[in-house]
Amino acid sequence: MGVACDSPNQLQTQAIGGGSPPAGKTTSDRRLEVVTMNINSWTSFRDRWRAEGEPAELSSTTLLYLQEHHLRHRDQCADATDFCMQRGWHAVFAPAAVQSSGRSSGGVAILARRRDDIGITNPGLDAGEHSHRLLGLRVHLGGLDPFIAVAVYLQAGVGLNA
Repeated sequence: MGVACDSPNQLQTQAIGGGSPPAGKTTSDRRLEVVTMNINSWTSFRDRWRAEGEPAELSSTTLLYLQEHHLRHRDQCADATDFCMQRGWHAVFAPAAVQSSGRSSGGVAILARRRDDIGITNPGLDAGEHSHRLLGLRVHLGGLDPFIAVAVYLQAGVGLNA
């Protein structure tokens, strides 16, 4: 299963299936659909998902990138990962940074729909001081060469900064 937060050795090597098409599907039936969302708060996003069900725009989504979840601590990331797992998603959350003012900044996540033909692994990328704004995972999707999926939270007009 996918495991939360920022330590490279926490993400299981075989996070999800082995890359075979689901039963009754061929490689031509597979699609890779990526959605990115700036959610401004994991708590609000989670509560709405819990109350209203999975957002309709995610029904065919393979990978979901989230920015600005504002989760600061490992236990918060683990709770978010568990929530996603219960709803059919593997998830990896990079915690938000805590500013000198005490406010949180950023926080990114990648969610992968739990399917037999998709797997995610940690390629060991080091985002350094930008770990609250940048997260990359290796995606194994049956029939495609593995690739790196990257969730990035940039500030308009500024780009990638601490």
